[in-house]
Amino acid sequence: MNKTLALFLCLWFSITSFAQDTIRVYSWEEALLAPKDSVFRLDASKQKWDSLPAELFTFKQLHYLNISRNKLTTLPTELKSFAKLKTLDASRNKFDTFPVALCQMTHLRKLILNRNLITTIPSCIGYFSHLTTLDLWDNPIGSLPAELMQLTELKTVDLRGILFGPIFQQKWKTQMPDVKWYFDPPCNCLE
Repeated sequence: MNKTLALFLCLWFSITSFAQDTIRVYSWEEALLAPKDSVFRLDASKQKWDSLPAELFTFKQLHYLNISRNKLTTLPTELKSFAKLKTLDASRNKFDTFPVALCQMTHLRKLILNRNLITTIPSCIGYFSHLTTLDLWDNPIGSLPAELMQLTELKTVDLRGILFGPIFQQKWKTQMPDVKWYFDPPCNCLE
């Protein structure tokens, strides 16, 4: 009986996880026509937005949001209304600083900010207690805050496309050995 119950629970969790991964991804145009509470995954990339439209914040059930390839330079504090959001892709925008509004989204698991112009990561990165993936590839970042070490669930950090010396790379690999670090080959630059 216990083995049957365990097998049933295992199968149920597998099906539930699979179902969440296969939920439809709505385009922005499709989402505007759909019932707001039925949109869990939204691709609002390539909209040429320089700010997020108010209509976006009516989708309270979002688990995945792609706002990549826009012209965003900041993000509003209203992002905190996405309490169920697990993945945010804000790559290929115009951020020159880390959007501090993101620091209120401590429930995020995957944060993608690659190919922006971000030079520093704020100490509030330490608030992302559930973050497993941090993609900062191809940003002109000069250093990382010590608060990054507070992210105990972190599994992957992508810092390719950024020139870091061997001492910097080894320091982070040593301090966070359970994290898979993606670096380009070390530069011969001063550290």
